[in-house]
Formats: sequence, C-alpha cells, structure tokens
Amino acid sequence: EAILDATMLLVPMLQSPVEMLKDRVGVESADARLLRDKFSVTMEHASGLVRSFVERWEAGELNKYEQASYLRAALDRRLKNEHVTEEALVGISFILLAASVDTTSSLVNWTLLQLAVDREAQRKLAAELQRELGVGGSLTPEVTQSGRGQWLPYLRSVVREVHRM
Repeated sequence: EAILDATMLLVPMLQSPVEMLKDRVGVESADARLLRDKFSVTMEHASGLVRSFVERWEAGELNKYEQASYLRAALDRRLKNEHVTEEALVGISFILLAASVDTTSSLVNWTLLQLAVDREAQRKLAAELQRELGVGGSLTPEVTQSGRGQWLPYLRSVVREVHRM
C-alpha cells in the first residue's frame, strides 16, 4: 500500500515546477515529506523481504520460482565474492517491487476494461473459470502452481491479448 501511495504522490510532484524548485533549493514540502515517509516504509518492507528470502535461501527452502529469480542469482554472485551488498539487494528488490505494483495494477485494470467492453469474451471466460474451478472457486497461487492453471486456455489467451495491446 505504501509503494502505491508513494507512486501516486511522485508523478504529480515530478510534473510540478514549484516542487522541483523547492527541491533544488533544499526546501522540503509537505508532499515531499509524505513521499519520503512512504518510500521509507516501502524500503523497510523490501528489506524484510530480502532478509526472509536470504534466510530461506540459506536453509535451502526456496521454491522453483524463487530458485529462478534474479535475487537468488545475486546471492550466488555474492558467494563468489562479487561484491553484491545487502543494501544493493534491497535496492534491487525495491525497484522490482515498485515496477511490479504499477505493471500488475495496469494490467488488471486494462483486462477488466476490455472484458467490460466485450461481453462475449466476459461470458466465455466466466464459463471456462466455472467449468474448471467450480462455482465460487478461486484461482489461487496453489491452483496455478499445481498445473491446474494450464487448463485455462481462454484465460491465458485473454491475458496474452491484453499484454499485446
């Protein structure tokens, strides 16, 4: 939530000549202070995620997706003494978290908009989900990781089409 709030504050601030001038002369506005606080909360969260990931990596408890992640590769480089600091790992995680929040919310919004416009696509997708997951069923990470999500070709087509747009 903090990263989304910070992102919503950042864009107007970057477009405001007054905010830019205040920043140049070292004056911190109320919005800049709020932005700093939101980013601070987000960095603390990213730091906690990295610490948790490192602990699971050290214990050999990463799942197959985590094994294939950039963060795991960075930890491997750290073992080879390639100077990857924890601060760098947190910074990378923060950037990835910020980018994923924006990208995911944009994709979901665009998908919902396209489905609202195309009633036939909406009907076909609902039918496929009800058929495969049951009425009231949920498309959870467990379902998609178990391979059941591969039984949803129309959902995959919808997501790919929205990505294409």
